[in-house]
Amino acid sequence: MSSQLVQEADIADALIFGSHYVLADIARSTTLLSGDLILTGIPAHSRSVNHGDVVETEITNIGRVRCTIAAGDTPRAAALDVGHAPINSEEVRRVALGTDTRVREDLKAGLQKARTRP
Repeated sequence: MSSQLVQEADIADALIFGSHYVLADIARSTTLLSGDLILTGIPAHSRSVNHGDVVETEITNIGRVRCTIAAGDTPRAAALDVGHAPINSEEVRRVALGTDTRVREDLKAGLQKARTRP
């Protein structure tokens, strides 16, 4: 099985508050245990995933998580009419893929770097 880098970003530039600050702020009010995940979002030019794909995410000096995408049941929130279902539209794809005019030039440059990386 071959691996492919599809996204790379310097989160120090992408996050409003750095990862260490976010971690410390959450830890002030929540007990974090080994294996807990803190979702911070993703940089521009994200990619969709499919059942069976392996996704690996790493923050340097903090840790790495690797998981295999699996199909699941409909979330309970959908039955309660809570939350927002994913949208697949031209605008959403433009923003997610980093081709929207509102995306900063440095993020577009990051996309080009990730696409040309060996």
